Amino acid sequence: MSIAVTLLMSSGDPDPTWTLTPEQERQFLDKLAASPVPPTPVGPTGRRAGYTGIMARDGSGERWVVHRGWIRGGTVSRVDDKRVLEQWLLDTAHAAVAPKLHAELTKQITPPA
Repeated sequence: MSIAVTLLMSSGDPDPTWTLTPEQERQFLDKLAASPVPPTPVGPTGRRAGYTGIMARDGSGERWVVHRGWIRGGTVSRVDDKRVLEQWLLDTAHAAVAPKLHAELTKQITPPA
């Protein structure tokens, strides 16, 4: 299986996309499986300009969007407690995301305590 990851940016430029390594794929699926299912259904995200999350798609067409504490997609929506999966996916980007953008998004995802 191959998992492609896309940084969803409403900027007019092509969204940065990268592919997880086999080890990262295993880690992603483990983290996804460990994420709790909320007691109530999760609605769609609101439309906003700028950063709107990180999408992961596998080779079979299954997709998940991770944003603001939620994982939408797959068979059920899940909770991304403290946005750990969102930050982890961003950190897998390496050269696909410019360092300045990576730093700015990290500030949004994991603000200082």
